[in-house]
Amino acid sequence: MKISFTRYYFLFLLFLLFSSGVLQAQTATLKGLITDEDGKPVELANIAIKGEPGGTTSGRKGLFSLEVPANKEVIIAVSYIGLAREELSVNLKEGETKKVSVRLKSSSTTL
Repeated sequence: MKISFTRYYFLFLLFLLFSSGVLQAQTATLKGLITDEDGKPVELANIAIKGEPGGTTSGRKGLFSLEVPANKEVIIAVSYIGLAREELSVNLKEGETKKVSVRLKSSSTTL
C-alpha cells in the first residue's frame, strides 16, 4: 500500500511540474512608450487588455510592460485623464516581446 501511495505522489508532482511550465509559456510581452501630442512621456497612463481585469500603468518615463495571452488577438486599451483613449490590436507568438509607441491626443470632451 505504501509503494502505490509513493508512486501516485511522484506522478502528481511530475504533473504539477510540467503543467506549470506549460501555463507559463502561453504568454507574450508587450512593451512600449506612451507619449502625448508634444512627445512628452505620459506617467501613470492605464494600459489594459480590453474586456479583461487587471492591466498596468506607465512609469515616470512613459514606459510600460504588459503580459498578454499568446496566439490570440487582443485589443490593448491605453487611456489617461484629459487625453483621448487609443486602442491597438496585437497577436503575439508564445514568448515573443513586441515594442510599441502610443501617442495620446488631447481629448475634445467638454463638460
